[in-house]
Amino acid sequence: MTNTVSAIVSLSTIYFHEGDISKISNIKLRDCTNYMSNSNTEQALFALYGHQSKHLCYAKATEFAKKLQLDFTIIDFDVVLSKPRYTQRLKPDDLSYYEFISTNRMTKATIQQLERSLQETNSDFSDNDSLISYLASEPDKAANLLNHPKLRHIRVFNYQGKTLFHDNPVNIGIIPQRHYKYIQNPVCRFYSHIKVTV
Repeated sequence: MTNTVSAIVSLSTIYFHEGDISKISNIKLRDCTNYMSNSNTEQALFALYGHQSKHLCYAKATEFAKKLQLDFTIIDFDVVLSKPRYTQRLKPDDLSYYEFISTNRMTKATIQQLERSLQETNSDFSDNDSLISYLASEPDKAANLLNHPKLRHIRVFNYQGKTLFHDNPVNIGIIPQRHYKYIQNPVCRFYSHIKVTV
C-alpha cells in the first residue's frame, strides 16, 4: 500500500559551529539536537516548532553563541504525515490515529491518558507529577513516552521544553528515530552549499 502525503510538519533546528562555515560541506541533524534539549538520547531528534518559538530561540542563540565564541546557522526540514493534522482539541480516542500530536491542543482526558502511559514507561513519574512540567524538565522521558506501544505510530510530538540556550520553555518537536525516514527537504537556510543529512 502506498503512503500518501496528507500533511507536513515544518521544523527548524540550530547548528552551532566554530570557524568559517564556508569550509563546512555537510551537517547532520543529529549534531544539532543536543542543543535543542539537555538530552543525550539517540532515540530521537529535537527541533523547534512554531513561528514564535523559532524566532525567540534565534535571538537567544545569538547571545549563546557570542558567549561561547561560536557561530550558528539554521536548518529547516519537514516531517511528512500520511494522515491529516487534527483541527480540534485532541481526544483520547484520537491518539491511536494521528501522527502529529501537541500538548497545546489536547483535552484534559487526553493529557491524563498520556500521564498513565508515562507511568508505564517511566517508573519515577508519579500521580503528583504534571505531564507538562515533567516533560519540560525531562526530555529523555518525552522520547521514552513515544516508545509506548500505543504511541509508536506518532511521527512528531510537540511539547513545551527547554533548550540549552533559552531558559523559558518553547515549542519543541520530537521525531523518534524509527520515523527519521519521513524527514524531507532538510536545508541550511543561509548556506546552500551545505548538504544536510539525518
